[in-house]
Amino acid sequence: MTSDYRALQLGTVTKVVPIDKLSVAFPIVPGIVFAGEKLSCLVALGGFLIVAGSLIIIVF
Repeated sequence: MTSDYRALQLGTVTKVVPIDKLSVAFPIVPGIVFAGEKLSCLVALGGFLIVAGSLIIIVF
């Protein structure tokens, strides 16, 4: 949490917040690989949309 405040001090909100929101999508892969979770279509689609949306905001 403290790193979020520091990142906001150093960078613009439009660049920091999308990167912060990627933390929702990143646990999907370790959950599948290490915890044996099954990847459903909805989880795959949701993870893809989160990553794609964040990348679009960061790039443009």
